[in-house]
Amino acid sequence: MPTPIWKGSIEIQLQPGFPRFRREARGATLTLQFRGPYTSLRTYGPNIGDGIVLSAFGYEPGYEVILADSVECQADGPGEDGAGTLTVTYSNLPNAGALLVAGSEMIEIDFSVLEKPLIQHPLFSTGGAWQLTDDDRKGIDTWRADQSTANYNACSTNGRRYLDKVKGGIESYVVGAPIARRTTRGASPPVVTSVGTRSPTAPVSGAPAGYEWLKTGDRAIRQAPAAGWERVEEWTGGKSVDSDLYTGII
Repeated sequence: MPTPIWKGSIEIQLQPGFPRFRREARGATLTLQFRGPYTSLRTYGPNIGDGIVLSAFGYEPGYEVILADSVECQADGPGEDGAGTLTVTYSNLPNAGALLVAGSEMIEIDFSVLEKPLIQHPLFSTGGAWQLTDDDRKGIDTWRADQSTANYNACSTNGRRYLDKVKGGIESYVVGAPIARRTTRGASPPVVTSVGTRSPTAPVSGAPAGYEWLKTGDRAIRQAPAAGWERVEEWTGGKSVDSDLYTGII
């Protein structure tokens, strides 16, 4: 195995028996141990979340990334003037540094269910096959106040079609509202923004066309054990987003 190239002082030496490499079904772990002056070792190791590829130490597959998950430095004697030991663990096991590669992102698209009044259904709206006029709506209100056969028969054909569904217990219908979610992971605290901004186009790749979007979520989450960060942004789609109420454009 080639000798690892490492930054730092020549006083600091990689110890015999290291690096130690372990592969399991969930991922890989690489452990390095160094000895040298304690005061030098304190600033010698990587930052949590720093990544390397396995090819740096002659392991395969060389392109696989592992991230600094644990950096432990301790003095080997009394005080800080003597020798010390530094142990660095890299890992890409689940919930460790590999999930926190700076710039990596995950896109999710799903639909939530919204319930709307039946009278707003496209069948009964302007241009619909059973479009209701103002007179139809007045006739429907009259029937609701007095559910007599005479008031039912006084309604138009489309009005009676609507009332037939109401009499059958249908007062609303459900529609799907798309939700687009982007999760970005990294080692540094992300900057989150306010919600309530709108976008006339899809905010993320893969979001369905034909919708306008309202940003409804943006949060930063601290991840353990690798001390990384996760930012989750969320948008909800609708046929239109009111430009008077939501003037911000993303």
